[in-house]
Amino acid sequence: PGYRMWNEYARFGEALQFPLFSAVTSVWDGMYSTFWLDGVLSSNYSLESRPPWQSYWLGTSAWMAVLPTLAILFGTIMPIGHMLARPKEPWTYMDRMQLFACGCIGIYLAAILYMHLRIPIWSGAKASYMSSITPCIAFLAIRGYERMTASSRWLGAFAFAWFGCWYMTAYVSYFITMPLITEF
Repeated sequence: PGYRMWNEYARFGEALQFPLFSAVTSVWDGMYSTFWLDGVLSSNYSLESRPPWQSYWLGTSAWMAVLPTLAILFGTIMPIGHMLARPKEPWTYMDRMQLFACGCIGIYLAAILYMHLRIPIWSGAKASYMSSITPCIAFLAIRGYERMTASSRWLGAFAFAWFGCWYMTAYVSYFITMPLITEF
């Protein structure tokens, strides 16, 4: 660190391949890996002092979090598309709330990107900085999930099962502890 490159803002995917410490490769990988899992292992670098998380299950939960991420993105894009497609149509209360949540997330993302540009440290892009707008993110995820599954009962059942599996991988990652391997 000490400088920034344009490709740190233009790529994503390292968090799915190597979820731990992927924050050093791009902003979006850092946001994803710290939003859905402890992508920086509580800032501990040695095997002796790292938390007792299950690394294999953390990697699995990174992949399982793709559907919740899509639900959030769908819940974010939907009101903006609605606003552009029908600007004269009156908005419902839920549409206004959804747009408010999108605005909150946009402001926080802009602040994180600004901080990431101004302060060249690798931990500049952490989703924990957005923890105060968790209700907005959850609201958009629910609205996106409703829209994604409105067309088919089978799609809804698949998404519900996926969310259950994602929940279980997250639970096993953090709450089922096993002894740490300290030698290779």
